[in-house]
Amino acid sequence: MEVYLLPIEAAVVTFLLLSIILTLPFILYQHRKHGAVSKLRTPILLSFLLYMLCVYYLTILPLPDPKTFEQTANIWDYINLNPLGFIRDFVETTQFKITDITTYLPAMQEKAFYQPLLNILMTVPFGMYLGYYFKDSLKKTVLLTFLLSLFFELTQLSGLYGIYSHPYRLFDVDDLILNTLGGLIGFLIYKRCLRRLPPIEKYDKQ
Repeated sequence: MEVYLLPIEAAVVTFLLLSIILTLPFILYQHRKHGAVSKLRTPILLSFLLYMLCVYYLTILPLPDPKTFEQTANIWDYINLNPLGFIRDFVETTQFKITDITTYLPAMQEKAFYQPLLNILMTVPFGMYLGYYFKDSLKKTVLLTFLLSLFFELTQLSGLYGIYSHPYRLFDVDDLILNTLGGLIGFLIYKRCLRRLPPIEKYDKQ
């Protein structure tokens, strides 16, 4: 759990700093455009900023220790282009047996299950934001979620933009698939549930 707390803590600190810098200009922009400050748009955008920071830091942190980091490596050792390997890993490395229901819960507590699940859940809010706040279509949401995931994977592949001499995390095609699926699920949740919320434009007029 600690491996996830560090990125979230870093995201919160960054969020507080960016909020101080960006909130006032955004409020002034809203007031000039709509004649008032939206009661809903500002907090939603701030929550979106916090969410994006959390997702970003989760993809790059924790950073490797420079003292133990190998300076040379074969980049292809950090690339997986074989899709759906997470299914094979789940079947081969967990105690899951489809004929034995008692193995279901223990298997769900193993990394081969919850790691792909977290990759899906990570982008579910992204699809919800794109649908409700940005009014994007299903196709655009899927495309933008894929591009977001690709950005994260390329960030890792680049060794954090060249700071490290080679990648320190795996560029995994499965992550692209699972992240994109998460965005799709988020958009469908919006269509089923969040569409009942008042249109955000309503708050711009208040």
